[in-house]
Parts: sequence; structure tokens; C-alpha cells
Amino acid sequence: MNNDARNHLITENQHFLKQLESVLADLQAETYRHSEGPFARGGIGKHVRHVLEFYGALLSGAPVDYDARKRDPELETVPQAAVERIRDTVVRLHALGSAEPNGHGADSPLTVICAPGDGTARATTSTVERELQFLSSHTVHHLAIIAIIMQYLGIEVPAEFGVAPSTLAHERASRNGA
Repeated sequence: MNNDARNHLITENQHFLKQLESVLADLQAETYRHSEGPFARGGIGKHVRHVLEFYGALLSGAPVDYDARKRDPELETVPQAAVERIRDTVVRLHALGSAEPNGHGADSPLTVICAPGDGTARATTSTVERELQFLSSHTVHHLAIIAIIMQYLGIEVPAEFGVAPSTLAHERASRNGA
């Protein structure tokens, strides 16, 4: 994959993170921490923490281990801490546009560790670009859940928040008769 593709993926991930930052800017801390009723296992803050820690796993260097990430409870309880981490993550993603991020060039293999339900860690080979594609999809998925939670709590959500770029393009094309 060339640097143009990598940079596109970086920009897409940064876009989703900036959307998240924008939504968090006006959110009350109590709402951010709210995790009761149908969202007892995952309120807004828990989803934000989860997303940010996945980025942290990639940005911390190789090997990438999404399962063994350090869980930071402050990210799920203090919206300003999450906003600061989002800003830092956006900057760190920008650095991935360089030729040798985390010691891996655009075509260099990247080791990703996965530990399925049996707890046995297994290594697989990936690339920075493939992991950026994964993070983009993963992030938009969690933003969609955050949007549902916010709507359930009576909070207005921007129309494009948590919607995949391909879905938005399809909707535009459908409206234009294509």
C-alpha cells in the first residue's frame, strides 16, 4: 500500500476521533459516566475508553495486542481526560504518515497478537494500513453505539456521527438517483 493510501486511512481515523471530540465537548460528566439500564455494561465513557485504548495498542509499537491493552478508568469517567487523549491520538496518528512508523515501513509486516476466548495468545501478521482500516471500522461501530446511547438519553447527535463513509456515500447517491 502506498503512502497516499496510508495517509487517507490516517485522515479517516482522525476524522472519526475529531467527531468524537466534538460530541464530548458539550457532554456533562454525569452523562458521560452514565451506565445504567440497557447500557449497564457500556455507557458512553466505557465506549470512548475502549476506542482510545485500541488506538493506543497500535501506536505503542509492535507487537500490537488489543486484548492486553492497559485499561485506564479515568478515560471512561472524566470526559476532559478523554478529549486530551483524543487530541494526543490525532497527533500520534499523523506521525504514522512518516516512512517508518514504529519501525515498520509501508510494506513491512506487523505482528498482531490475538487471544481468543481460550486465552491462548496467537500471533498473526498484518500491516499498519490494515490495522488502520480495522480501527476505522471499529471506531465508527462504537461511535454508532454512542449515538444510540445519546439518543436514548435525549441528547441530539449530529446526523453523520457514527455513520460509515461508505454508508454516507450510498445515501447521497440514492438521494441523487444514482
